[in-house]
Amino acid sequence: MPNGESKNWIRFCGAIDGFRAHYRSWPNRVRVPKFFIEELQTVLSPELFAKIELKLILIGDDSPYIAEDGAGRSYNYGSNGFSKIKPEIRAFEWLGVNLDMETKKYLKERVDLLEQEVLSLKNELKGKKTKKPKKLKLSAWIPKTDEDNLLNNYWTKIGGKILVEVPVGGNHPDLPWDHHCTTRRLDGVIIKGDDLGKYKCSHNIEGLKNLFKGKKVEIIEVKKSINRTAIGQVVAGKTMFKQQYGIKNVKGVIVCGSGDSALEWVCKQHGIKVVKN
Repeated sequence: MPNGESKNWIRFCGAIDGFRAHYRSWPNRVRVPKFFIEELQTVLSPELFAKIELKLILIGDDSPYIAEDGAGRSYNYGSNGFSKIKPEIRAFEWLGVNLDMETKKYLKERVDLLEQEVLSLKNELKGKKTKKPKKLKLSAWIPKTDEDNLLNNYWTKIGGKILVEVPVGGNHPDLPWDHHCTTRRLDGVIIKGDDLGKYKCSHNIEGLKNLFKGKKVEIIEVKKSINRTAIGQVVAGKTMFKQQYGIKNVKGVIVCGSGDSALEWVCKQHGIKVVKN
């Protein structure tokens, strides 16, 4: 774990600064060593990592920090080092990420967690086991498939907090279906107006209830081409989601690569939004 800003972060910003200084514009992607992406995901919160991804595509191919754009322009930190020309806006200011502050926060969280574990062990040794509610744990989501990219493109346009693979159904005694019901998963749920971030979903139903409580959400199914299966999944998913999580303000959405006028008309009759990317 780095102490303060890591040398890798400084090199990363150096490549972006060099590009900005030479071309008076910002790059849209940076080629970096694979381990640097993992380092960022460790130190940064999912929200801050998402802020970087909204501005840059990180390509982990073990290149020596090369900032590029779609016009064939690039700045290679490995070959050129720090630019002698200084940009009027620094990379960390443009990205809105202060790694030094985030590293200190990360270390403090680790220390606090260790202290809690030590206290819990002491209580157990005294015969006083501490009961804690199960905390909702969310990890960063990175799009990998074509359908993931369709979902990610939609999220970048409307913002908010997105959770992928959200569970509905399953064996829960307070729900109107029996214990043989299997768990289904919605492709995505966006909490509109919430803090920016994209996450893999956990199976902590109570934690998810608290997260969704009082929020305006969209439940999303993603298909390369719209079809009747997607419509059925949205209708069933929306109905089960409202029952399971106690949320009233729910909008059904189908995100697809290509549409069909007849099926889009059906969606309109059922209040389902269709987004073609």
